[in-house]
Amino acid sequence: MARPSTCSTRTVRPTAISTCGRELTYAPSDWFQFGLVGQRTRAYQTEVETQRGLLARFTYKKADLTAHVFNPGTNYPLYVVSVAVSF
Repeated sequence: MARPSTCSTRTVRPTAISTCGRELTYAPSDWFQFGLVGQRTRAYQTEVETQRGLLARFTYKKADLTAHVFNPGTNYPLYVVSVAVSF
């Protein structure tokens, strides 16, 4: 299941940061998804940086736990864990 891209721009004086991300996931069950993720981050007056990685998402009732690893296999992988709750 492809999720729509999520883009945001955040201004932190004196810099601005822009991010845009995409996910492509496969759900073998209602409670588990895995797939590929990419994000593009651009800080003010820097070159565009694209990060690619993997994700795993677990769902229980109205809660989602998602783990991302960007740049796997490099010297500096980035790990992101998020929790989302629907009301």
